[in-house]
Amino acid sequence: MRRFKTTESSPPAHHTFPMYLTDLYPISTACIQLASICLQFKYNKTRKSIRGLSYDYSLLQFLTHLISIASLLSFCSSTITSQYMLRWSLETPHISLLVLVLEVISFIVSTGMIIQLIIYKSTRGQNQAISGYCQGFIITVLLPLVYLFKLWLFKQAKINELDLVDYGWTMFKLFTNLRFIPQVMVNWMDDSVDGLYPYWIHLQVACAAFELVDRVVNGYVWADVSIMMPSLPLIIIKDVSIAIIGFQYHVYRKRTSEVHYKEV
Repeated sequence: MRRFKTTESSPPAHHTFPMYLTDLYPISTACIQLASICLQFKYNKTRKSIRGLSYDYSLLQFLTHLISIASLLSFCSSTITSQYMLRWSLETPHISLLVLVLEVISFIVSTGMIIQLIIYKSTRGQNQAISGYCQGFIITVLLPLVYLFKLWLFKQAKINELDLVDYGWTMFKLFTNLRFIPQVMVNWMDDSVDGLYPYWIHLQVACAAFELVDRVVNGYVWADVSIMMPSLPLIIIKDVSIAIIGFQYHVYRKRTSEVHYKEV
């Protein structure tokens, strides 16, 4: 989800389109993701189980909203805003208050989901846990941030506050686009998609569609060359992951229906 421009090579959309059009994408996707998280929370609570829900996916989702809030709030700083304007020769970045509110609510609900993983721990399957791969991935992504912070704090290099925000944005892109991979693996190992609420795939496809429309309508360069991490490869990985889960929905739910029919 794009909140504002920090590393994209193309000009921000609000230079050519009315503000309400550029806000449409982040607000729409934030609403859809909030609805998705709330439905998943309710689904877990109703069945009093987290069986089939990836711990790694839930953790990366939690971190995604945490970093998004931190990134949005960072532009309340006049120092960071002035650095942004100087670096990109652009006007003050537009931050949607509604998106921020939606992100805060999503973060609260995603925190509730993390608590559910603890409360309903006894219902988890053998393939459910925070994997070593996820822990290693998160640590690997965090280490450069720690190093950049150390350089900035002790003034050991020409690192400013915006550089830290830029890397935070890179972390956001990594977490938000790669978070579905663990759920793909759990579904595959369990031969089931019962960990996700029934309409999960529909809402994720809707988000992907909004992203496609946003990039086409607002004229963003697909193969953007970001300072730290290009968006296109990550978007492709995310969309492929969603497509695989969609296929799993079709195969595993159909198989479950056939089993129930035979049992009857």
